[in-house]
Amino acid sequence: SFRKGYILLNYHAFFNQNKNILLELASEIKYFAIDKTYQHKSYDDDFKFSDLMLCEVLKKLIEISEEAISFDYILLYSVPEAVNFYKRNGFCEFTEFMKKDSYNYIDGCIPMFFTL
Repeated sequence: SFRKGYILLNYHAFFNQNKNILLELASEIKYFAIDKTYQHKSYDDDFKFSDLMLCEVLKKLIEISEEAISFDYILLYSVPEAVNFYKRNGFCEFTEFMKKDSYNYIDGCIPMFFTL
């Protein structure tokens, strides 16, 4: 069975090189989990099942951004062992000018973003 998650739309502060705060609207994926049975299974020659599921989430967020609430970034906090998965799917680690949240539940997680 699949674990359910949700998507939270939230404001996040980004900084430019002069340390001025720029407020940008970003969508944050709070939870994204695939049952271990499916994590490394191939969907076809090009994609793993987990890539396909993340792609569906990203497509829905792009649709929301285009039709309802405009935002330029999708954020998430990755567990260290999933960083390469997110990089393979177009996410980048935060730049030095992006401020990481300080919630206890993300301790040890890597902040990442996807640009629309």
